[in-house]
Amino acid sequence: MIRELISSARQDFDLTNPSHQRSVLELAENFMTVQDLDELREQLRAGDVALEARMAGLLAQSKTWMNQNQQARKIAVVFAMWGEQNRLLPKSSENPHGENSLVTKLEQLQWATSDSTIDWHLYAVDDGCPHGSGEIATRVAAKHELSEKVTVLSLSDALPASEGPLKGLASADESRKGGAIILGAMHAIEDGVDAVIYTDADNSVHLGQIGLLLEPAVDMGAPVVLGNRKHQDSVLVK
Repeated sequence: MIRELISSARQDFDLTNPSHQRSVLELAENFMTVQDLDELREQLRAGDVALEARMAGLLAQSKTWMNQNQQARKIAVVFAMWGEQNRLLPKSSENPHGENSLVTKLEQLQWATSDSTIDWHLYAVDDGCPHGSGEIATRVAAKHELSEKVTVLSLSDALPASEGPLKGLASADESRKGGAIILGAMHAIEDGVDAVIYTDADNSVHLGQIGLLLEPAVDMGAPVVLGNRKHQDSVLVK
């Protein structure tokens, strides 16, 4: 059964194609019916396994843990925006590199946490983008059914700061992503979250994998967990 599922996987994965996002989740859900996840992991480590299958395997492991975990947690996912005006919008003839990234993140998080004890909120922070990434994200979020799960922030609104971790920045022009991430984390902590997860604005790392980060944090009490895109099992889509 495992070999049949792996052989059915797509050979490519296009971040701008919504059908590819749906396809990998369908494969992940099929992988979740496999009884021996250790055997699945071993077969996915073969050199000729399609990228979609490897990604779906990680998603299946993540979602399996999420479904089995009994400890309630509230998590925040934070990402910074600078020059992301194209990725935030869907692909079109006028926007060939569009990833619909904000909507995709919402849907990935909703999939990962459904039927679980994990609650979540997404913080999108404009890092002083000259192309209006914050305004675009606000418009996109307002039209989505999960709009209450999104907070769009602007680093410029928080600067200059007289105290706290942003005190060293006179304006958003002095930030190199770090200021935006700090602002998002500050808001998340004020909102009472148990954990803050940082990601990038694009969809190169599927957020359905958050269970792989939360597992050592919840089960072993690890204060910090780092994802490693160079790991042999990791999947990074460009």
